[in-house]
Amino acid sequence: MEHKENFYFTYQEDFRRLNSKLAKTYGKNQSMFQSLLNQSIEDLDEVSGDKVVKLLFEVISDFTLHEVKPLTVFTLDQMVGYIESASKKGAIAIRSYY
Repeated sequence: MEHKENFYFTYQEDFRRLNSKLAKTYGKNQSMFQSLLNQSIEDLDEVSGDKVVKLLFEVISDFTLHEVKPLTVFTLDQMVGYIESASKKGAIAIRSYY
């Protein structure tokens, strides 16, 4: 693969865009994420509940904001194929232990 300017940024952007595209492909929608925010978040030893909620909003935005923008490095079919192949291989490996 030849070196290109902003190579890592381009990959990072594709992975951000993939979050929303994969959520849509696998049937996860806004209501699923909304249910996370409707839960009572207690303070943890290391971080307040308010900060957890703020982080949840940032994470959820990754799954909703980039759906329209096209991928530039990968295709959605490539990534779905990779995920499905990896999960099948993982399931086969786990079954081999039982």
